[in-house]
Amino acid sequence: MHIADISSFGLIWLLAACLAVLFLLFLAERIGLEKRRRAIRLRVAVTGTRGKSSVTRLVASVLREAGYKTLAKTTGSKPMLILPDGTEKDIQRAGRPSILEQKKILKLAARMGVEAIVCEMMSIKPECLRAESRQFLRPHVLLITNVRLDHVEDMGGTKPAIAKSMAEAVSGGSTVLVPEEECYPAFLEAAERVGASVELISRPPSQTNSTGGGAGSRLEFEENQNLALAVADFLKVDRETARRGIEKSIPDFGSLKVWQLWLDDPDRTWHAASLFAANG
Repeated sequence: MHIADISSFGLIWLLAACLAVLFLLFLAERIGLEKRRRAIRLRVAVTGTRGKSSVTRLVASVLREAGYKTLAKTTGSKPMLILPDGTEKDIQRAGRPSILEQKKILKLAARMGVEAIVCEMMSIKPECLRAESRQFLRPHVLLITNVRLDHVEDMGGTKPAIAKSMAEAVSGGSTVLVPEEECYPAFLEAAERVGASVELISRPPSQTNSTGGGAGSRLEFEENQNLALAVADFLKVDRETARRGIEKSIPDFGSLKVWQLWLDDPDRTWHAASLFAANG
């Protein structure tokens, strides 16, 4: 039968049937996504310009130490799953990175029966950040690491403009944790608009890497450790437990590392640095 043989009335019914099927598929997808989210009692998302992968790892390690069965995902130097026992697994991608990956993480987390997920957000463009956070993850806690001048083509040429782009990740009902020196008006305005709350992270008077002063790890920047401690405080995890978690955290594959080398001449010391994650 040719298309010309079908009446206009029949075409309308055919189109209506196709739309109905698409609507039902969309509805089933939304219901399934919501069911998976509800199965995970704590969802933490991490965004910002710098330090997302490191902070995601630190927070996940703190939650594991506190007794949460936790699944984490980082997308910095290379995409990685951090399983509840702390082991790591590469994420194999068939094509280009996509925020739809977050839906797969939710599905995996629900299937594994984890209590908490900690996800590094993938997006740069504000519309993608909005979809990733508000449509997929809907985090209970949104942690913003910092606001720096980077990706200016997509996020804006000033720090307030970049903060406005990041504010698209603020989801209704979430608590936004942000360093007090990085709290731009855009975050407060977005929280008020969607019904979220903002809590400021203060910088300790003296941050040192000694056992008594800092968070406890010599392998991570102090500001990253402070962010992980802020999440621990918000979740009522005691400081001793949080510091043990930070100590046990495995640094990101591309995190800054410096080695001393002695080559041929014992009187001269060379320094080698891993700058794999540098993109400034």
